[in-house]
Amino acid sequence: MNEISLTESLQQTLFWIPLFEGAPESLRASLTERLEARLYTLEKNEIVAHQGTVCRVLYVLLEGRVRTDLVDEWGNRVMIETIVAPRSFATPHLFSRDQTLPATFTTTMSSTLLMAPRESVFRLISEEPYLLKNFLHVSGNCNHCTSVRLRILTQRTVRNRFVAYLLDRPTSPDGWFTAEHNTSQLAHYLCVTRPALSKEISKMVREGLIAVEGRRYRLLAEQQLRQEMG
Repeated sequence: MNEISLTESLQQTLFWIPLFEGAPESLRASLTERLEARLYTLEKNEIVAHQGTVCRVLYVLLEGRVRTDLVDEWGNRVMIETIVAPRSFATPHLFSRDQTLPATFTTTMSSTLLMAPRESVFRLISEEPYLLKNFLHVSGNCNHCTSVRLRILTQRTVRNRFVAYLLDRPTSPDGWFTAEHNTSQLAHYLCVTRPALSKEISKMVREGLIAVEGRRYRLLAEQQLRQEMG
């Protein structure tokens, strides 16, 4: 991780993320200074933050990708999502009660990361009402993601967990979507075995319920699947 100076193009990228969207012109020129932000470049496979550590800074990914992995009590690594720039991440944990990060964040390519100390973020939020509103929206979206995961894991069968996952994915106009996970990663995410998941996917393809091309999926009988879910 090497510290670099903030360029004009990276500063503009900062205002593309929901947290700083709609910033008044009076704030744009001084935002990074008021945040006491520092900018870093990271190589592929560098760990940004470890699961279980205290979240002391605001993380904003300006360039690159970061993988989010949860390590369970048996030592299994479960990929939760891939964070694509530009985006802030781990934001709700900045002011949570214990401020502990629930996952490990690792770059999957060369990336650029902005970090700002919690105290500076709190001060700026207190002074800028628009930023408080944005922060609450971002935190709410993160809570939604957690609710989705819990909804999936409350399903009892492999098929129902997989179907719940499929039904929650946004699709393109042609009905396809590309999963972030390969089959092994998806099995970990759904907390099922890889053979059981592969068997269920093959069965659903034979039944004409879904189409699969690598990581691409398409629902062919969405209404039927929703009825099966109850």
